Amino acid sequence: MSASQQVADASSVLGLLLAIVALFTAALSSTLQSESTRQGGPHRGAWRRIMGLALALAVISAATLASLTAVVRVVLDAHGTSAWQPAFWVFLLVYLLLLPLCAWQVVIAVGALRMRPKR
Repeated sequence: MSASQQVADASSVLGLLLAIVALFTAALSSTLQSESTRQGGPHRGAWRRIMGLALALAVISAATLASLTAVVRVVLDAHGTSAWQPAFWVFLLVYLLLLPLCAWQVVIAVGALRMRPKR
């Protein structure tokens, strides 16, 4: 399978996944913010729910990064050859956007853990 075919197959799924996971992450960040500033303290168990969802999203992001590593290698190998296409830059950019997204999800999980009630 050619590099352009592999990128085409992965691009649509990667773009959709990035959009959906980013929306869920933004909503989770908003929930963490509202729970942490809620008058009377956060709802019971909110920290567990937020932390669990954030870690699940981080696992999805990390699994996506790992599963697309082979395609990224093919794209990087194509750089400077006749197989290179400008759309490969977009694929690499979207792939690299998963890194800060994953970091954001971990930050949300840590923030939720800090919201845990003290015993």
